[in-house]
Amino acid sequence: MNNLQQLFKKLNTENILLEVVDDELKIFSKSGTIENDIITQIKIHKSEIIQQLKKSTGLGAIKIPVAPKMKNYPLSNAQQRLWMISKFKEASIAYNIPMCIPVKITDVTSFKKALQLVVARHEILRTIFKEDIELDEVRQWIIPAEEVALTIEHKDLRKMPAEDKQHFIKEYAANDALTPFNLESDLLFRATLLQITEDDFVLSLTMHHIISDEWSVEVMFKDVMEFYKADTANKEPKLSPLRIQYKEYTLWQLSKLKSEVGATQKKFWLAQLSGELPVLDLPSNKKRPLMKTYNGHSFKSYLSKETTADIKKFSQKQESSLFIYLVSISTILLHKYTVSKDIIVGTPISERNHVDLKDQIGFYINTLVLRNQVDSNKDFIAFYDQIKASTLVAYEHSDYPFDSLIENLGTKRDISRNPIFDIMLTMQDSEAQETEFDATQTDTIWDNGACVSKFDVSLTFKEEDGYLSYTLDYNTDVYDKKMIQQFMRHFKSLLKATLDNSTKKIANIEYLSKEEQNYLLYELNNTKTDYPKNNTIVELFDEQVQKTPNDIALVYEEKQLTYQEVNKLSNQIANYIHQNYAPKPDEIIAIHLERSEWLIVAILGILKTGAAYVPIDFHYPKDRIEYMMNDSQAKAIINQKILEDFIENKEKYKKTNSKDNAKENNLAYVIYTSGSTGKPKGVMIENRSLINYNEYFTKTFKISNKDSSVMSASISFDGVLTAVFGCLLSGATLHIVKEDLIVATDRFIDYLIHHKISFLKGTPILLNLLINNDKFSELLEKGNLKLLISGGDNAIFSDIKQLVNIQGLQIINHFGPTESTIGATVQEINADVVDRNNVIAIGSPISNTQLYILGENNDLLPEGVVGEICISGDGLARGYINNPKLTAEKFIQHPFLKGQRLYKTGDFGQWLSDKSIKFSGRKDDQVKVRGYRIELGEIEKAISTINEIKQCVVIAKNSEDLVAYYICEEIVDEIAIRTTLMKRLPAYMIPNFFVKLKEFPLNANLKIDKKQLPNPQALALEKPRIYVAPSTKTERELVAIWEELFNIENIGIEEDFFLLGGQSILGIKLISRIHKRLGVHIELKDIFSERTIASIAEYIETSIQLDAQEIEEETERKLIF
Repeated sequence: MNNLQQLFKKLNTENILLEVVDDELKIFSKSGTIENDIITQIKIHKSEIIQQLKKSTGLGAIKIPVAPKMKNYPLSNAQQRLWMISKFKEASIAYNIPMCIPVKITDVTSFKKALQLVVARHEILRTIFKEDIELDEVRQWIIPAEEVALTIEHKDLRKMPAEDKQHFIKEYAANDALTPFNLESDLLFRATLLQITEDDFVLSLTMHHIISDEWSVEVMFKDVMEFYKADTANKEPKLSPLRIQYKEYTLWQLSKLKSEVGATQKKFWLAQLSGELPVLDLPSNKKRPLMKTYNGHSFKSYLSKETTADIKKFSQKQESSLFIYLVSISTILLHKYTVSKDIIVGTPISERNHVDLKDQIGFYINTLVLRNQVDSNKDFIAFYDQIKASTLVAYEHSDYPFDSLIENLGTKRDISRNPIFDIMLTMQDSEAQETEFDATQTDTIWDNGACVSKFDVSLTFKEEDGYLSYTLDYNTDVYDKKMIQQFMRHFKSLLKATLDNSTKKIANIEYLSKEEQNYLLYELNNTKTDYPKNNTIVELFDEQVQKTPNDIALVYEEKQLTYQEVNKLSNQIANYIHQNYAPKPDEIIAIHLERSEWLIVAILGILKTGAAYVPIDFHYPKDRIEYMMNDSQAKAIINQKILEDFIENKEKYKKTNSKDNAKENNLAYVIYTSGSTGKPKGVMIENRSLINYNEYFTKTFKISNKDSSVMSASISFDGVLTAVFGCLLSGATLHIVKEDLIVATDRFIDYLIHHKISFLKGTPILLNLLINNDKFSELLEKGNLKLLISGGDNAIFSDIKQLVNIQGLQIINHFGPTESTIGATVQEINADVVDRNNVIAIGSPISNTQLYILGENNDLLPEGVVGEICISGDGLARGYINNPKLTAEKFIQHPFLKGQRLYKTGDFGQWLSDKSIKFSGRKDDQVKVRGYRIELGEIEKAISTINEIKQCVVIAKNSEDLVAYYICEEIVDEIAIRTTLMKRLPAYMIPNFFVKLKEFPLNANLKIDKKQLPNPQALALEKPRIYVAPSTKTERELVAIWEELFNIENIGIEEDFFLLGGQSILGIKLISRIHKRLGVHIELKDIFSERTIASIAEYIETSIQLDAQEIEEETERKLIF
């Protein structure tokens, strides 16, 4: 791109217009001031500029044609969008523009007359917007000037105390801005003169954006003052007649769309926004409203004069602008906050790139979409140049209306968001004015108070007296104050970091303060605790045998073994293994036995040899067993045959301990977990790691020889080791029960009651079965169960919430991958935690364990930002057995603690303000369906709130289909489920298929086996178009209208307007046709909220009944009086 093109785009950004008059260049600036470097560039390129302007069709050489006389005129593209938005009262208010303009006048009557003359001069100020029934569309209707009766209030504040005047003015303007306009009948501006002194006034002006913009206010005030001065001086005003009006611009814009240039620009934007559009969600614990809201709050801060000057200096060196720097920083920070590499923001641009428009009032604003890819391996200078290039290309195609772009893209409408982007970035014109707040306090974030927020986040920058002000408006229904203020601080620190070193890679640019880094690295991970790290599991078990030799250690069915008996038997097995296989420390012995007391005795026997055990579930297929044996290079396998041989000959082997030579850093076990390649991977856990976990658990929850627990899942699931070693190393009693007893919930609860089990750990599915069983209350009433631990998967919120107020029961949520030795975090759950977070957090790290939330480049992420959960500390596994490549990939060098390792879990989470971590799902659970990134757990939670449904799991079958599987004893109508979900979830999150099951397929660890869930197609379920025939006259009329609009036959009354492809323009046509055929007027917001024919029909019929009732009551009143 050549220098002249760059200059034109910069002039457009700065709202500077150029015109050739008699071969001379005339310059118009909205702000009245032009930077010296811009003037210099204009002088350097003067002849080229004149030549370009003479042949250009867009910069003033060809006049905008005068429109033919018509009864009404089409809306501009931007006006059409605002008209649709105005159908929502709250949204319409969002586009009221309030202003307080100081004026010095001596004649109020002349000032009012001047305003009336300005209304006569500018047609747009007397334009209303209503439907033309014949054309079936909304049009501009211009009211003749002589028919306009302008009312201008005059409020005298002279007697008011000085300190109260400013407050009154501010409150008056704010309240006036909250009064909606009726676009179909009102003049779309209100003016009030507030008199301060004899000749000092404030003009309180509220205008609707559909007829104005910031430049328009300047034009309007300039014209008013010219008319006023002329009238008071009894002279003619020095104003040239307006050759065209806003209606001419509208027709000119529409004609450009049909031109070759318009086709070229359309092609560019469709390519630029092709593929899946990113949806940016900043950190938030709030649930986004189903329908977009406009409740907002505003904060403001400043960058110092020195920093502002440095940004300008850098930008000048790069032959670019302050705006490009701010877009670059914003894009990088959004990337770091969302981990998205594809970032889209919007920015408003002036459409006054034709000299005919410089003296016009109207809505001459277009929105430019800035889409950029973030490559974190680029340095800042390279990225800045990328932003500069992409922004200039976007500006080259900026004439194409944003609203036409929305229509042409044809994306399905999400009524909870703005189309295409949710973050707006604005660079306002600099003005020579004093700063609103004390700009020298650049570390302060000033509270601007409540505001109307058109977007999720709006960033507005403006030069004020050499400082750069930074205002952030945000939607308070979507984000909270703490995160927004944190974002503002990080914006500043990121900006400063790039100024300090612009050659650093984006991945390495630091934006966290030293205090934040210390908090995240050390304060949250202050977990150092003493434990017997120099011992082995065997040594600690032997110590426990000495303490409680005659206490019951194991119970299986009717058999009980004391600690002394378990010790002798395990010694005998150890001697048997030694004699037959002679294993050494770190060598592997597999164990493949059914559940019984011998399973635990054999594990202890293997450990007593100094070897490590590999548990193989008894129900594993032959191929998997062979793979695990080969992969682990197991020296032997203790199976049923070997066990029987030992039992037959056990008296040959000594009952005393043999020398095992194992150390604390030797392996205790290797557990195989599912691998992404389809092959399981063996996780190697050392004695020291297991002891660290067990010491934390037993000491924290005071496990003693008075306690008892149950091995509630397969020994191949490391979660059961909480009970196994929690009991055996503390003198408690471990119960081993068959799998069929556990899944027979009634019998299992009876077992827990009978044996007075005091603590129980189970997967969320197991706990769900227990908690929702009628007998569970009997278990709680007995009072023996003191500790309930949910682990191995996401805790089910609805289940846990039922238990938080039960006296004497401690509830724990336990998180940790196998690679971190059973568990890495613990969250004690009580009513306060549930109410505060409205989610079951996974808690904070256990002893000698550190957790970090990291970005894609292993960079620290701040509180609230979702990233990968990474773990270090004494609980970390050695790695994957015989798989150094995968070990190196997942167990990396610690980026913050030299000489230590860090495990990348693949789980997402975020730090909460209470120092706990919220689990946000696995990488493979965050799917993209229908163009949106979806957390399946959110859908599951919404379905689970439906009373009849006991359990639910949702999976994504492909990029379009979501399938919900649920368990429910009663018959639940699928339509009823959908109707309920439509009130709680966006349309794109509602599953295509609902599959009712009697039970979920479970794996050996009592987790849902999602691979075994039936395919909907295999069940002969068709992808729904729900067809429910209309049954009332209103429904039949609505079906006919919908079929015409969508050009689809057999539309049922339960189909969703937006899932069928509905959007605002179709909504407007729908409203018009309903009015024509049914004689009922409904609003666009009613379409958005009701969404189905059935709901809309019910709404219409209810409205008709209410109207009839009001007429009847009014008639009765008239008869009475």
